Amino acid sequence: MRAAVFLGALALVLGTGATAAPLPPILTVTTTLPFTVRGLHFRPNERVAVSVLHGRSSIHPVRASATGRFVTRFTGLRVGSCGLYLVRAVGSNGSRAAWLRPMRFACGAQPGPAL
Repeated sequence: MRAAVFLGALALVLGTGATAAPLPPILTVTTTLPFTVRGLHFRPNERVAVSVLHGRSSIHPVRASATGRFVTRFTGLRVGSCGLYLVRAVGSNGSRAAWLRPMRFACGAQPGPAL
C-alpha cells in the first residue's frame, strides 16, 4: 500500500512527461514601409541575424525577448508591391526560419502548366 501511495505522489511531482512540443520559429513581414519583420517562437534571449535578400542583402542583428519574440525594421529598404524577396533568420542557439514572398500573377508571374 505504501508503495502505491509513493508511486502516485511521485507521478504527481514528476508529471506524466507528455509535454507539448515547442512551436517552430516563424517570420512575418508586417509592413513594407518601413520594411518590418516580426519573429515568434525563437529561443529566449537568443541572438538572431535577420537578413532580407532583395537585389542586395541587408542584415540586422537582434536579440529575441524572454518569450522568443523580436521586431526589426529595415528603414533603408524599399520593396515595390511586386517585389520578390526572401527573409531569413538564424539564431545563435539553432533557431531558424525563412519567409519567401512569391511573385503574384498580377505582377507578371507565369501560371503553372494546365493539368
